[in-house]
Amino acid sequence: MSIKNLAEKVPHTYVLLFMIIVIAAVLTYVVPAGEYTRVERNGRQAVEPGTYKNIEQQPVGLFTVLQSFQLGMINAANIVFFVFIIGGAVQILRETKAIDAVLYKTVKGTKKENLVIIITTVFFALLGGVMGLYEEALGFMPFAIMIALSLGYDAVVGISMGLLGLAAGFASAPINPFTVGIAQGIAELPLFSGMWYRWLFWFISVGVTIWYIIRYAKKIKKDPSKSYVQGIDYSDMELNSDSEEIELTSARKRVLFVFVAALGILMFGVLQYGWYINELAGLFFGMGIAVGIVYGMSPNEMGEHFVAGAKYLLYGALLIGVARGIMVVLEQGAILDSIVYYLVQPLYHLPNILSAGLMVIVQTFINFFIPSGSGQAMVTMPIMAPIADLIGIKRQVAVLAFQYGDGFSNMFIPTLGATMACLGIAKIEYGKWISYVWKLLVIQLIIGLISVGGAVVIGLGPF
Repeated sequence: MSIKNLAEKVPHTYVLLFMIIVIAAVLTYVVPAGEYTRVERNGRQAVEPGTYKNIEQQPVGLFTVLQSFQLGMINAANIVFFVFIIGGAVQILRETKAIDAVLYKTVKGTKKENLVIIITTVFFALLGGVMGLYEEALGFMPFAIMIALSLGYDAVVGISMGLLGLAAGFASAPINPFTVGIAQGIAELPLFSGMWYRWLFWFISVGVTIWYIIRYAKKIKKDPSKSYVQGIDYSDMELNSDSEEIELTSARKRVLFVFVAALGILMFGVLQYGWYINELAGLFFGMGIAVGIVYGMSPNEMGEHFVAGAKYLLYGALLIGVARGIMVVLEQGAILDSIVYYLVQPLYHLPNILSAGLMVIVQTFINFFIPSGSGQAMVTMPIMAPIADLIGIKRQVAVLAFQYGDGFSNMFIPTLGATMACLGIAKIEYGKWISYVWKLLVIQLIIGLISVGGAVVIGLGPF
């Protein structure tokens, strides 16, 4: 059976996640329960290498499985409500049609469609690779889809520029503070050392992503019936064809000033003060209010638009909580540490270059269970760094392997709520997304394997 045929048989996304939760619960009866000792490092809980031990089995029952939806929503509440807030704020912005006006002037009738795809994809890749954004970039996804639709493409092209650009940039990040920064800190490497090597593979990875998107875009432009979302209504996300209605008026210019100022504050806050979900939620909420005021909306109009935007992202926001339910089951069953322990054991018994490559594969599997970049770094890097020492691999290589394993599969795994939210925004079934994206994932993992292999050969360090 082909990947495409298999993908068409994938259940509804919510059904799929519930099936994974049930499988996770079954594993709590099969996989030996165990745990590592954790210590505090720089204000975060990290695993202490060599401390894994088996503990009493803690199987998860049916009632806990049923509660996992609720508990997942609670555990992921900051992200779930962040999505609602950015949905509401972005809807206020969209109602002004300020973004539509800019897109109309810059995109409508352009003969350089590939350039628009390149610029948009690079923008998202920089958000992931430099600022370390992922969930925080959800607010920009509707605009990526609008750009694609305005060029005559489909929502797959739009969400690809956003999600695939983000995943490529995040995985090969030169200076992502939430992955590279934390991982190098745990490995006791100089902060952002080896940056030149990561920039090299950032360009390669993002370049391949752009090629993959343009390849698909040309195919569906030539034959729209080949679109993975053929027949789905996207009229609510298209640019209005009435040039008068989207004229760049003085009111819309004020809106754009507020929007650009908010982006500047976002970048400054993330890089200078380490802002995360709660701070950015406040920023987006404030932006929505400011946009409404400068455009001349009444408070009631702002409220109505805000609710409409939050409602629009309901499907994707709830997916985040349901996906987190998988983690709830694994943690309550005390098998999360066991999974990590058994996955890293083969690394001790292979030649260096193969061990380095296997680190990428192991981290990719672990990413399914721990889809948080910073969370995965705190669990795996305290283990991977000493392993690298024991088998004669530089710790810098272990950090690279963590990056690629954690990042590339983000475009694919159903346990990462933000990815599922993106597909919800774009109205793309998960099975069809698998059919579209699996080849790119294989290519990117090969790039990652080449990168860590090259790092082993040249002795990328300093240690």
